[in-house]
Amino acid sequence: MAKAKAYSYLRFSTPEQMKGNSFDRQSTRAQAYELRNHLDLDDKLTFHDLGLSS
Repeated sequence: MAKAKAYSYLRFSTPEQMKGNSFDRQSTRAQAYELRNHLDLDDKLTFHDLGLSS
């Protein structure tokens, strides 16, 4: 039986957060979630929301 697909959605609100470790931290958490839940994390399609929140 094939594993269910999972897709990563990384987001942060300010340019300052992009300079920090937000991207790496969220990527690492997505991978950990994949393993805990026996999913197949798609590494070719990842969603990014790198804009400003309202």
